[in-house]
This record gives sequence, C-alpha cells and structure tokens, in this order.
Amino acid sequence: MSRDECSRERRSIPLISPFCSRPEPRASTPTCSGPRAEQARRRWPSLARQMVAALCALSMLGVSACGGGGGGSGKKDEGDFVAEWDPGATGLARALQREELFEDLADALNDGFKLPRDLPIVHTSCGEENAFYDPRQGALLMCYELLDLVTSISLQLAEDEEEAAQRAIGTWTFIFFHELGHGLADLYELPLTGGEEDAVDDFSTLLMIEADLVQEVAYAADFWLETDPGLVDASQFADEHSLNQQRFYNMLCLIYGSDPNRFDILVSGGHLPESRAVRCPGEYEQKLKAWETLLKPWSKE
Repeated sequence: MSRDECSRERRSIPLISPFCSRPEPRASTPTCSGPRAEQARRRWPSLARQMVAALCALSMLGVSACGGGGGGSGKKDEGDFVAEWDPGATGLARALQREELFEDLADALNDGFKLPRDLPIVHTSCGEENAFYDPRQGALLMCYELLDLVTSISLQLAEDEEEAAQRAIGTWTFIFFHELGHGLADLYELPLTGGEEDAVDDFSTLLMIEADLVQEVAYAADFWLETDPGLVDASQFADEHSLNQQRFYNMLCLIYGSDPNRFDILVSGGHLPESRAVRCPGEYEQKLKAWETLLKPWSKE
C-alpha cells in the first residue's frame, strides 16, 4: 500500500495508519503493507499473542506482567482475574471464546497484578450495546451486543475480511482495557483526578501504545469517530464521557506524543491540529507517569 493510499480518506473517516510512515516496522507489528494471505479465522492465535503483549507492556507502567514473582509494597494478593462466558456467543465472540484470548489475558493479569478480591471478566448478553464495570457485582461485563456493533462497523470500514478482523479485535481490546481501568480504579481506590472516563481512556491508550499496538489504537479511534452521533444536545454535553470526537483527538494526541517523529503523519496528514500536537509529548509523559505511580503499589515485582 502506498503512502497516498495510507493517508487517503475512507468514507468520512480518516484511515489513520501511523505505521505507514515508519521506515523499518517490526516483523511482528501489523502494518498497512503486511501479508494478507491468511484467512481471518487463522488470525485469532496471533491476535491473542498481541493482546497478551499489551499486558507485558504493563512493565512499562511499573507493573511486571510478563511472569513476575511475588514482592511488592505489602499489598495482599487475595483475588484473581477470571474469564467467563455466558451462553449466546456467536460470530467474533465465539471465535474469541474458542481461542481462549481472554483466558490468556486473565493469566497475564494475574501474573502482573495483586487483587484484593476476584475480578470476573464476563462476556454476556446485556440487552444493550455496552461494556461496563459493575461495582455491585464486582465484575467487568463485556456485552455481546456491543461486540456485534464493533464487528459491523469494522466490516464497513475495512477493505477486506482480514482488516475487519484486525479492526474489530483492536477496538475490542481497547474497550476491554478501558473497562479494566474502571475496575482497577474501584478495587484499588485509586485517587484519580479529572473525569474517570477520560482517565481510563488514557489508561487503555497508553497501555496499547507501550505494547506497540498503535494501529489498533487508531482502529479504536476510528470506531469512536464513526459512531459519533453528529448533532449533540444537553444530555451529551452533561454525560460523563467526552464526546466521541474528543475521544478521537485525545487518542491521536497520545499516539503522536509518544513519538512525534515516528507519527508525524498524524500532523502532516491533517488528522491532528498542530495547535494540539505541540502539547501532546508533555501530555503523554505526564499521563504515563501518573498511571505508573498509581499502579506500582499493586504490582507483583
């Protein structure tokens, strides 16, 4: 795929492919010029490894998630992350269940985090397109209905089945880590400043960037822009979530801020305004340090 193809607009959504400007991408990193011969169903194991790699990136945030030992700050480890699947999984959800991606993620989380109690990760039918941490149940609920929407939007934006799979898994990974941020904020009683929704968006974005899953972050940003309702009313301004367009630009800012030279295409291609971009390296460092400080007491070192 050429540089022009990488930077063109697809439908109304800019295809943000930061790796297109990277001279020598890693062989393990999905790029816009990568091979497309495999069937989408054969990608699940490799994508599982990518998702677990994101947990290994917690080591960048002061957490040893790649097979650490005990140690730590005196916090007791009295719980586990547990992946659960309620009946009704179809399509992508069934593939994720079959390949045990979230079981792998739970194992990686257990290697890296202490918990004061169990934290189930439950894929289930919710009756609405949603995903959320329920403090009453003490569980992360990943709704089949939202995954169906993610799959549908990914198929609309993708050029082929393989890209659709990458988009859907990347977006679902972002949503999972977002909800994980809510769960950790509650269980650890983290003293977050500002809006919690923005903070856990940052958590998910930082984690995936540190795992070199930048293209997957870009896919998630595309999803928020594609699902933006357009005209807004008072209820949307009052909502605890930032507007979808704001979430989109906040994610791009962190991508750019992580390495302005590598991701200059976001500015030169007109996706991120220069007036915001100048602040992004400082935002990235500040937010990375904040999450490192918050998570370190609960790490298994």
